[in-house]
Amino acid sequence: MYICTSCSLFVVRNVRKRVRGPTRMPKVWAQEKGDRIPILVNEHGQPINDKSSQLTHFMGTLSRSGKYCPIYKPWNKVKAAKKEALLALLKTKFDIPEAAKGWILQSFGRKVKNWRARVKELYHDPSLSLKEQISSRPKQVQKKQWKKLVKYWNKEKSKASKGQDPSRLEMFRACFSKDGTTKNLEASNAIVNNMLIYSYTYFFYVFLMLLKIHTLFLLLCLI
Repeated sequence: MYICTSCSLFVVRNVRKRVRGPTRMPKVWAQEKGDRIPILVNEHGQPINDKSSQLTHFMGTLSRSGKYCPIYKPWNKVKAAKKEALLALLKTKFDIPEAAKGWILQSFGRKVKNWRARVKELYHDPSLSLKEQISSRPKQVQKKQWKKLVKYWNKEKSKASKGQDPSRLEMFRACFSKDGTTKNLEASNAIVNNMLIYSYTYFFYVFLMLLKIHTLFLLLCLI
């Protein structure tokens, strides 16, 4: 922000702060063949030495890479052979004890899930058409995987909506309207009247509940 002395106004400059993106661990990728970073683990297989952050960050790069971790698949649906290949790649960069295998696979599952949720939050708009959703692909996600992911999300949404029973008002609208528009004036008035009846019934029910609570309170005071 600076002050314009000629007109005595405060002028605010819109400066976009540069945000650091996720690390890609270039130094680890550039390691010489056979040069591995030593990792120590505790009795639960969790890394505990000062090199553990390098391991977890490198795992993060792999979890965001569709080449090694397909984003559209839940981790429990990923084939065991794919997971073993991922472990083998990790062991070319880190000297990892066998006891860490379980922790690493669980951690990969969490990282892929969190990455998928993050991508959905930032880039997926279910209100758009399927074609528009597919065209809004983030550059970090492969085209084929994004298409499968969008279809998976829409299928998930469809299942959720089918699992809910429609209310009486929704059923009435479905019977007397088409694409959200009433067929005629009579049907329109019927929908309005039905909504009013529904509202009055609800408020009357609330009133009765409050009356019961008030009566109970008075009885307790008299005891």
